[in-house]
Amino acid sequence: MKKFILILTVVLSIILVGCQGNDKNYTNDASNAIETIETVLPEADNVEESTETSNETTETTEETEVVEEAFDPEGKIFSKLTGFEITEEQSQKRPVAVMLDNQYKARPQAGLSEAEVVYEILAEGSITRYMAIFQAYEPEVIGPVRSSRPYYIERALEFNPLYVHVGGSMQALTDIINYDMADIDGLSVGAGVFYRTTHKKMPHNAYSSHDGIRKEADRKKHRTEVEFAGMPISYEIYELGGDLANHVTIQYKKPSSGDSLGYSIAFRYDEENKNYLRYVNGGEHLDEESNIHLRADNIIIQQTYHKVLDSAGRRAVTMIGSGSGYYVNKGQYVSITWEKKDLYGQTKYYLEDGSELILNPGVTWVQVIQTGMEPYIE
Repeated sequence: MKKFILILTVVLSIILVGCQGNDKNYTNDASNAIETIETVLPEADNVEESTETSNETTETTEETEVVEEAFDPEGKIFSKLTGFEITEEQSQKRPVAVMLDNQYKARPQAGLSEAEVVYEILAEGSITRYMAIFQAYEPEVIGPVRSSRPYYIERALEFNPLYVHVGGSMQALTDIINYDMADIDGLSVGAGVFYRTTHKKMPHNAYSSHDGIRKEADRKKHRTEVEFAGMPISYEIYELGGDLANHVTIQYKKPSSGDSLGYSIAFRYDEENKNYLRYVNGGEHLDEESNIHLRADNIIIQQTYHKVLDSAGRRAVTMIGSGSGYYVNKGQYVSITWEKKDLYGQTKYYLEDGSELILNPGVTWVQVIQTGMEPYIE
């Protein structure tokens, strides 16, 4: 019996020594682990806190992880003017095309900050006019509204719009009748559509509003919903892959002894917002009503044939035909060609490889210049 107890005591001693050895090894390993963690994360005080921090980081990463889903256009409605998603009600509205004065006494203009497409083309005296296209947006103040010209009508027909102007050249007024346009002329409208302001002088002070224009369209029983092709525009953003275009300048009129300023416009790229801020004669181009600095997402520079017709400086500007130009978008530009096959046809633009140019989503300014005239792009 004593012999059995002695053997049992020896066995228990061996087991205890082994266990103490294992504990010692574990403690050393833990110390090494703490040293390693503190080297990586100096703020950690011990293994337990470091482990919790690690777990929290893992959980945060899992919570903030964003899975980018493929764009699904199904069930959405996109503007034919901007490519932006719009409501069904907005998509059914007939576009409005408004002629805007750009003589220096008429500046600045109201409503341009809400325009979705804007055309700028020379008129008499080497000063341009604007034609602003609206559909989704409804500016309360639009103006100064000015007279029509035939080549603007040829572009307006692409949108089948309510065509808003105050008078026009004899050819333009004839074309409006012959083409059966939905005409809203400030010289022959009902009450409450146009008004004259006192802060500018005639003929640079005729203003209207979106509500006034729609009201007059109803009075004249113009159709409120129409089909139109719109701009060749994408609803998804893509990379253009052209040459650098941080600054674009177009000089429509050179300074002279009688006009020290002349007339030039510029677009400067805003890297943060990925679009272009607009300038007129070196100053910010602001909306008169909202005071918003005007921006363009797409800039189309279209070279066309111009001819002065009479002593008053009236012009013929070729819109039906073909020619060259440039497309500017997101800090880059490429050379393009353009083609308009007939009066009601949509103007299409093509890349150098012959494929059709599809614009990136956003507001588009179309700068029409004379053949042989070149913009300055850097």
